[in-house]
Amino acid sequence: MATESALEHVSRLRRLHRVQLACYNSYEDLYRAYLEAGCEELGLSAGLVSRIRDGEHEVQASLYRHDRPAPVPCLSVTNALYSRVVEFNQTVAVHNVRRDPALREHLTYQTLGVEAYLAAPIPVRGEVFGTLDFSALQPRTEPFADDEIEFVELMAGAIGQSLERDLLDRERKAAIEHMEEQVTLFEGAFTHAAIGMALVGTDGRWLRVNEAVCQIFGYSENELLNIDFQTITHPEDLDADLDQVQQLLEGRQDTYQMKKRYIHRNGSEVWGLLTVSVVRDHAGEPQYFISQINDISAQVTAENALRIRQRQLEAANKRLDELARTDSLTGLANRREFMSRLEEEVQRGQRNGHALCVAVMDLDHFKRYNDNHGHIEGDLALKTVADTLRETCRDMDLVARHGGEEFALLLPETSAEDGLQAAERIRQNVAVIDSLKRRISVSLGVKAFEPVAHRQITPTAVQMSALLEDADQALYEAKSVGRNQVRLARD
Repeated sequence: MATESALEHVSRLRRLHRVQLACYNSYEDLYRAYLEAGCEELGLSAGLVSRIRDGEHEVQASLYRHDRPAPVPCLSVTNALYSRVVEFNQTVAVHNVRRDPALREHLTYQTLGVEAYLAAPIPVRGEVFGTLDFSALQPRTEPFADDEIEFVELMAGAIGQSLERDLLDRERKAAIEHMEEQVTLFEGAFTHAAIGMALVGTDGRWLRVNEAVCQIFGYSENELLNIDFQTITHPEDLDADLDQVQQLLEGRQDTYQMKKRYIHRNGSEVWGLLTVSVVRDHAGEPQYFISQINDISAQVTAENALRIRQRQLEAANKRLDELARTDSLTGLANRREFMSRLEEEVQRGQRNGHALCVAVMDLDHFKRYNDNHGHIEGDLALKTVADTLRETCRDMDLVARHGGEEFALLLPETSAEDGLQAAERIRQNVAVIDSLKRRISVSLGVKAFEPVAHRQITPTAVQMSALLEDADQALYEAKSVGRNQVRLARD
């Protein structure tokens, strides 16, 4: 018996080998060959090749012998015998279903009356594609032998391999078609692109260029193919470009973009927006570069013109701002700037507890000077006095022309005593000016502002005017006692 069983096993394997080697015109023919071999070798009456998709059992091929009805109804994976095959991804062999209470509940038995059942999963790329099922309406007297189970598993595996090979062939064909489409698209895009496109070797030599590149640089295709990109790159941009290329070659980046200058064939400068990516082989070695070059010369020219215009506008605005804050004759601050700075310094003095002084100065008998020597000399006198004030005062002080022959001074962090001394220095320095038609003198009134301890007072326009009025009153006193005097306003 053992010898007879071994001979049967060898016979089955030879049958399987012949089925595997045969050529088939369709999946239906292939499936039928396996089903016929299985039914005959196992002595079973029906065979199915099914596919499990979206939880449903789809019959791909079936074979029914004389003792079996057909067709088999479509059953869900969860309520059929082959649910165990799919769920556990393993072979199920039952020689007498009616003896198993659990199996008798399956619709396969209740609907079709299947008594003997042998099925194996069909593997495709590590997943259960479907099942190879063999069955009979009569129970077997003995359980399925190991070599019978192995035979079905080998057939299921062989079907899976055929399916995988077919899938691979289909994918390969699709990949070739896709590649051919991409090559066609690339060739069309490369040749007819509105921007410059080029393939560049790792040594910098042009390998291919389109017509747009030739138009940008003024060279013919043959002329460009005989040189490298370094030859027409502006010397000042070459190092930056080569550094980016080196990063591509070393694998530190896959692409880069930069604005750079080229030298046109006629010697003119061409600005280009360059985008470069590297193409590598399967081993990761760089093969060549794909370069896209967009001529942005007009854009750069417009941007440069805009920047120049912007700088001119900023300079004009700065000049207008200065004019708005400056007296045009003397170059000192005007009354508006003086009042603004006065408010800031009073607030700062309040925060920091520092005193400050305001001084108002008037040129003595200036109308008479103007009448005797003319307005030109009068203007010269005002400018000369302004220069003396600048030289005498500190950098932190503010000197302003308050109107006509009157000047105002803001002396931050200055006590009343120090303010009187500063005013006296000014008076003395003006008195010794010897470059005018005659000597002139000035009178000054000083007002000290002492911050109130522990009080944060926001100064108002009325309070600012009051400071100036007090200083102006002290100036009036200086003029009333003979001019060429300094007086401190009384609280």
